[in-house]
Amino acid sequence: MAGASTPTRDANPSESPDSSCPGTRPFIGVVEVGAALAVGCVAVLKPPRRRPFRAATRRALPRGGYSAGVVNVVTGIGEEAGAALAAHPLVDKVSFTGSTETGRAIIHAAAGNLKKVTLELGGKSPVLVFDDADLAQVVPAAAGAIFGNAGQVCTAGSRLLVHKSVYEQVLAGWPPRRRA
Repeated sequence: MAGASTPTRDANPSESPDSSCPGTRPFIGVVEVGAALAVGCVAVLKPPRRRPFRAATRRALPRGGYSAGVVNVVTGIGEEAGAALAAHPLVDKVSFTGSTETGRAIIHAAAGNLKKVTLELGGKSPVLVFDDADLAQVVPAAAGAIFGNAGQVCTAGSRLLVHKSVYEQVLAGWPPRRRA
């Protein structure tokens, strides 16, 4: 969850939590929190429950003159901690990357005060290989597309769609350990 509310450099996060940002990739949280800080808002980061300590390193972000409490990390189970942040009346924007089921829950929780919501939800990201593709570059990239961040990213290449004229060449160049 992330966002903007009343710009301030001396915000009291217990009175005005303005943003939160869970994410499956560290960079996602940095971007969301950075955007909130750039406009002078408080940020509350709620990392995924399976990787709560990675996000704790983000506490170092506000060293450029921001007061203590401007960037906050809240850990816990999403059904409790995340739901409370999404429903909180003083949180003005929620940004979430994750499952469709959780996205639906966030929309319902955020409806109470009509806060802005940005969702990047699960799905299937195809890798398309056209007949004019440079197969020397495409095949290794496509073969590894699902493995970045352990496949826990919205752009993980979870499907491969290959033009029939180059199908056999792609299959021949596919790494044997990834054919399963």
